[in-house]
Amino acid sequence: MRCMSKCVVNRSTRVYTVLLGGITFGFVLSTLIQNLSLSEFGKSAGWTADYPYAVVRGGRASFSNLPAAAQQQPDEEQIDIGGYYDYERLVLLQEEKEGQREGEERNERKEFVPQAQQQQIASDALSDKMKRREYVKEGWQGRNVRETMEGNPAIRLSDELATRRTLLVAVITSINKLMSQTLAVQGTWAQEASHVIYFTGEVKNLPHLPHGMVVVQLEGLDDKQAGWELKELSVLNYISINYLENTDWVLIVGDETYVSPEPLEMELNKYDASMSVYLGRPQEGEGGEGEEGGEKEGGGAADKLCNSASGVVYSRGFLEQLKPYLPVCWPGNGGEMKGLSGCISVMGLKCTAAEQVKDLFVNDAKSLVESSGLFQNTELSKALLVHPVKYPKYMYLLHSFFKEVEYNASLARARSLVQVIKDTHPFIPSHLQSNFEPTKTPPTTTPTEDTTPPPLATSSLGPSVQSSEGVVVRPRHIPKNKFEINNWEYFNQTRLMTIFHESPARGIIGGTREEARFALTKAIYLINQGRPQKERYVFDKLENGYHRVDPMRGSEFVLDFVFRKSSNHNVRIKKRVGILRPFHETVLPVDTPEVLPTVNFVTVLSGLSARLETFLANYESSVLVPGEDATLTIVLFDGPDVGKVRSVIQSYKTRYRAAKINIVDVEGEFSRGVGLHKGIEALKDEDLAFIVDIDFDIATSFLQRCRLNAVQSKQVYFPIFFKLYNPEFVSQYHRGNSSMRIARHTGHWAHYSFGMLCIFASDYHNAGGFDNSMKGWGEEDIDFMNRVLGKGLEIFRAPDPGLIHNWHRKVCDKVTVSNPVAYDHCLMSKGENLADRIELAQYVFDSELKKGNLL
Repeated sequence: MRCMSKCVVNRSTRVYTVLLGGITFGFVLSTLIQNLSLSEFGKSAGWTADYPYAVVRGGRASFSNLPAAAQQQPDEEQIDIGGYYDYERLVLLQEEKEGQREGEERNERKEFVPQAQQQQIASDALSDKMKRREYVKEGWQGRNVRETMEGNPAIRLSDELATRRTLLVAVITSINKLMSQTLAVQGTWAQEASHVIYFTGEVKNLPHLPHGMVVVQLEGLDDKQAGWELKELSVLNYISINYLENTDWVLIVGDETYVSPEPLEMELNKYDASMSVYLGRPQEGEGGEGEEGGEKEGGGAADKLCNSASGVVYSRGFLEQLKPYLPVCWPGNGGEMKGLSGCISVMGLKCTAAEQVKDLFVNDAKSLVESSGLFQNTELSKALLVHPVKYPKYMYLLHSFFKEVEYNASLARARSLVQVIKDTHPFIPSHLQSNFEPTKTPPTTTPTEDTTPPPLATSSLGPSVQSSEGVVVRPRHIPKNKFEINNWEYFNQTRLMTIFHESPARGIIGGTREEARFALTKAIYLINQGRPQKERYVFDKLENGYHRVDPMRGSEFVLDFVFRKSSNHNVRIKKRVGILRPFHETVLPVDTPEVLPTVNFVTVLSGLSARLETFLANYESSVLVPGEDATLTIVLFDGPDVGKVRSVIQSYKTRYRAAKINIVDVEGEFSRGVGLHKGIEALKDEDLAFIVDIDFDIATSFLQRCRLNAVQSKQVYFPIFFKLYNPEFVSQYHRGNSSMRIARHTGHWAHYSFGMLCIFASDYHNAGGFDNSMKGWGEEDIDFMNRVLGKGLEIFRAPDPGLIHNWHRKVCDKVTVSNPVAYDHCLMSKGENLADRIELAQYVFDSELKKGNLL
C-alpha cells in the first residue's frame, strides 16, 4: 500500500513537472518570437534601438543635427501595433524621451510666457500625463492600442480629435512696437484666432504683457539689425520643431497686417494641407506684377515668391518638404542657397498665381484704411488680409469695419432663415403650428415689399416698430405742450450751437465729436451703397447738421450734404440723409459696491469763524445725531484762534462720545492744497475721503451717494453742488415765491467747480494729490481733476441736492490768489454769486430809474 501510494504521488509529481515545464518553455519561446518580430518591425518603422517600445515622432530639427537629405518617415497613423506588450513601459519611455527633448528645446530658445500661464500649462501637462498613466492602469495592458481607443469610455471624443489646430498665426514684430502696434493686433483680430504667437529678436527685457499674449524671442537674432527674411526663416524653424506635427496651416504676418481669422480658416479648409501650398500675394518687381496687374515679360525670381510683408500661408506639406533644407538655407552655413527665397526656388515652388489672391490679400497702397471713404468701400469687405495698417488707431478702425461687415452678413442670414420658417410653416401639422408662429421670429421686409411687420412690443406711447434691418425701434414721443418738445442741436463742420449750454456756440469735442464723425461716415456709406464705382458721390462739405437724443428711441441725425460726382467733379449734388442710432432693448446689470465704507470728512481751516460754527452744527444734525458711519478730520493751520477752535471741537466730542473728530496741525502759510494733502495722508489707502469746505450744508442722504458713487481704483465722485445767491439781495429784488431753497432765483448749480469730491485715499495718491505749490485759494481743483483723468479713472459727475453751498462774502486779493487767471476767476465768481440775471436786471433797472436815466 505504501509503495502504491508513493508511486502514485511520484507519477503525479512528474506529470505536473512536465506540464509546468512545457508551459514555461512555450511562454519563453512565444516571448522570444514576439520580441524578434517587434524588433524587425521596429527597424522598418523607424524606431530607435535605445527605446524599442517608443515611437519616434520626428527628429529634432536643429541646424546642427539634421540628415543631409530628406528621409521620408512612415505615417504613424498607419502603423498598427498588434500583440500583447508592456504598454505601461511604452508610455513611460515615451514620456521620458519627450521630457528630454522638451528640456533641450527650452535650453536652446528663450520663450516668454506670463507666470500665470506657465502655471496653467504645467498644470495641464501634469493632468495629461496622469490621464495617460490612469489609462494604462485601467486596461491598456494586454490590449491593442486602437481597440483601447475605440472601447474605453473614459476617453472623450475631444481627447481623441481635438489634437490638431487648423491655423497657427505667427506675428513678426519688434520690441519697439510691442506695446503699441502689436498690442493693437492683440486687442483686435488676434482675439478671434485660435492660436497666435508673437516673435521678436533677442532682447534683454520684455515689458509686462496682457494675459494670454505669448512672445517668443528668436535666439541669436538682434531685434534691430536682423532682416525680415532672417526672422521669417527662424520662425519657420521654430514652428517646424514645436508645432508642425499638429498644425495644418501656418500664417506668417507682420504687425502692420490685419487678418480675418475665421474667414481665412474657412477658405483654407477648402484645400488639402498635405500638399505643398505656398499662398500669398505675388511680389511686385522684375517678373512680377506689371502696371495693369499682369506679368511682365521675361520672368525672374520675383514671380516665384509671395510678398511676405502682406502675409504668407504655408501648408503642413510645404513645411515638411522645406524642413530638411533649413540647415543649408541658413546664411553662413556654406550652402549655395541663401535665405528662404533660395530654398523655395530650389524646391521648385511658386507663389499662388490665381488672380483671386489679390482680392483676398489686399495691398492697401492708396491708404484707404486711413481715408474717410473706408466705410464706403465694398470691395475691401472680401479681403482676408489687409496690409499695411501703419498705426494702432487704424487697426481698431479696420476691426470695426469688418465687424460691421460681419454684422450685416448675420442680418442677411437671419432674414433668409425667417423666410425659410415662413415657407415651411404651412406644411407643419395644424396642432403643432402654435409652436412655430412666424411672428415669433424677427420679421423682415425688403424695399419692394409693401408689408407692415407686426408689433413686437408695446408701451404707453404706442407700439414699437421694426426697421428693414430687423432692429426694434421704439415709437417717437408726441409732445403735448411746449415743455415736452425735444429740441435739436445745430452743427456744421466746426461749431455746435445749442440752447442746453451756457455758451451759445462752441467747438465739437469729446464724445459728441466721435458721434458726429460716425454719423457722417455712415451717411456717406449709405448714400453710395449699391452704386457702381463710377456713379458714386464724393463728399464735398456738410451744409447743415442736426442732432438730438430721444430718450425713447436713440441718437438722431439729420444731415444736409453737398457731393460731387466721381465721373465729373464739376457737378455738385445736394442730399439730405437721416440716421437713427437706436437704443438697444437689452438691459445689462451694472456692478454696485457690496460693502459701503466709512465717509471720512476732510476740511481745512485757518481760524475760528461763524462759518465753522455753522458747519459743525450741520455736521451734528446730519452725522452725529443720526449715528452715521463717518469721521471728521480738520486740518488746522497755525494762527491766533487755534485754541478757540480746539475748545469748540472738544465740546462736540464731549457731548458725543462716539464722535470721531481729529485735528491735524500744520505750520506755515495757508494753502488749501497743502492742508488737504496732510489730511488725506492721515488716512489708510482703503479709506474713503470726502473733501469739503466749511461753507456747506450737507444732508444725511448725501453720505450714501458718496459711498455708492466712488469706487476704489475705478471711479471718483465729483458732485455738482448748489450754490446759493446773496439772500439779502434775493429777498429784496425777487418778485415771486421765495420758500424753495433750490430754485432759479435762490442759486445755481456750480458746474464749473471741482473742489468737492469723494475719493479713496489710494486713488488720491495714485493721481499725485493736490499741487502743493499753489498758495491761497483757486485752481487746485481743476489741476487735480486733470490728474484724475490722466490716470484713467472715471469721473462720476451729477447734481447733488444734498450738497448746498452757503453764500458768504468773497475776498479777491492778488496777494493770496495764486496767479492772474485764478484772480480773474475769483472776480467772476464774486459777481456770479450775487444773484440771478433777472434779479440783477431788476436791480440795474431800479438804480437807473432812481437816477432818472430811464425817464
